[in-house]
Amino acid sequence: MVPNCDPRVSGSAQSKLNGWFNTRCFTVPQAFSFGNEARTNSQLRGHGIANYNISFAKNTDITERFKLEIRAEFFNLFNRVQFAQPDRTMTTAANPTTGFITAQLNQPRQIQLSMRLRF
Repeated sequence: MVPNCDPRVSGSAQSKLNGWFNTRCFTVPQAFSFGNEARTNSQLRGHGIANYNISFAKNTDITERFKLEIRAEFFNLFNRVQFAQPDRTMTTAANPTTGFITAQLNQPRQIQLSMRLRF
């Protein structure tokens, strides 16, 4: 890690997809030597999680023997994206994707409706 260099980049998550952290703060150590960066860096954090699921159910007695259940389930209700972790690979060869986020972890909004008759 380059001394006195701030690896954080300001801005929204969408604006940082092609540069989640400042890659100029990191260099590859000399051959057969260790670097000075710790295994974890408290200044660098991935994108947060904001995934909301909800379900609604209604049970209705039709007769003493027959019961009807209606259910609606919403996964990722607000359709918010959860980005994967940025590429943290530092090599001696040119790596154009270091610091880039290239994947999404969660699924888009899904709605599931069901009806069950129990007897």
